[in-house]
Amino acid sequence: MNFILNGHWRGNISNTPNAVILNLDSSNQGIQGSMITVLPQKSAICVIAKVVNIFINQNTGKFGGVLQNFLTLKGCQTESGEISTKISKDKELKAGEINGCIVKNGNSEKSITLDGEFKFYKETVTGRCKTCKIKYKENFKLVYFSSNKPSSCSSSNINWEDFKQVVAKEFEYEKYIFRGQSLRKDRRHWRLRTTFHRTGRADLLHYKDEDVPRLYRYISAFPNCRFDLDKNQEFISLLTLARHHGYPTPLVDWTYSPYVAAYFAYSDIPKEVKNGRVRIFVFDKGAWESLTITMIDQKQDINYLMFFPSIPISFIESPFIGNVRAFPQQSVTMFSAIDDIERYFYNDNADPRLKIYDLPVKEKEKVMKDLNRMGITAASLFPGLDGTCKELKEKYF
Repeated sequence: MNFILNGHWRGNISNTPNAVILNLDSSNQGIQGSMITVLPQKSAICVIAKVVNIFINQNTGKFGGVLQNFLTLKGCQTESGEISTKISKDKELKAGEINGCIVKNGNSEKSITLDGEFKFYKETVTGRCKTCKIKYKENFKLVYFSSNKPSSCSSSNINWEDFKQVVAKEFEYEKYIFRGQSLRKDRRHWRLRTTFHRTGRADLLHYKDEDVPRLYRYISAFPNCRFDLDKNQEFISLLTLARHHGYPTPLVDWTYSPYVAAYFAYSDIPKEVKNGRVRIFVFDKGAWESLTITMIDQKQDINYLMFFPSIPISFIESPFIGNVRAFPQQSVTMFSAIDDIERYFYNDNADPRLKIYDLPVKEKEKVMKDLNRMGITAASLFPGLDGTCKELKEKYF
């Protein structure tokens, strides 16, 4: 049997609510990645460790590896229950805390062994983190959260005129955001995933430490493309700019405009295609932020945005540095540390904050004419020569 470990895994330390995330990528050096968890004794301390030298027995499903190079994200609980976050720089560590090594009773260990077993049933992994010297041991159970399969979300079929009526009546401006998606080649719907995760990658630690600095080294050669990568908003601004030009990022583009979303859903459908339905997602951003925004101060450190396991999805309205497309598209940026986003919202029951509408492809000509009257065209959404040429192609070819 072929056991696949690489991908995005999520679960808990046994008998606790503490999250565990395992992100594994395949490389020339084998399977490597990162593991993220929260110490069971101190719920505000998040631990990130590199996973190296991992192997799997394809006959039994048993695997093993090593955790090392720990990074601690230390928070403190306030009286109101909020978590104020920062990188831990304590020189004198308390027993059980991690900052470069495990410390207990004066002993330290710079790596932790990881071992477990792949369970093919429901794609789960059970395993252990343990050390020899200080007798630290935690059990965990993880579920696979990566998928290249078509979307399996429930949705509402609706025509264009009825969709416009629903938008006018039900969705308050700036409280709701929208995303339009076209069809796959097999005429089925794409899953809600980031372009980074669609490449088969999962390890955001490697992405942040190696891919993003390399990206910035090249992009900084262009005018008006200077970013302070230690600032959350400018870090996301760099990724948003790169995403709009085809670079894989852990971002999903949304818009405040349902009509801009409709344009992106319909624009790439060939004229000869008449069957099928395009998809528009509607997300209650206001309800999501009312539950999550007070839990973490995202302005203090980019690591929390990318790795804090309790808040795997965030929205940031980043500055439009060097990005002339973001403003006319009324762009909203979703950062996702999760691979299969729709499974996160639809794991057991449909999340009421996420609504999905499927509109008929055969209405494309009518929709595009309406959008053109609203001033929503390729030329307006993609300022410059590319957008102008695309608009002329859409109208006359």
